[in-house]
Amino acid sequence: MAILVACAVDTAPAVISDRQVRATAQPAATARVSEGRCSAKLVVHICDATLALRTPASGTGLKRPAG
Repeated sequence: MAILVACAVDTAPAVISDRQVRATAQPAATARVSEGRCSAKLVVHICDATLALRTPASGTGLKRPAG
């Protein structure tokens, strides 16, 4: 039981922030993953990724951490 509570406490902030940005999220067809890693804790997989997106106005790359 303690392991389940520890998993919930560890993943709860990420799940809450995902739910908060869900309404404003938009698909980015030209984005690509520039960095990424995943780890497994028991049966829960946690992934961090950085998306790179070129903006049409400036042509420069914009990097944002995802997750």
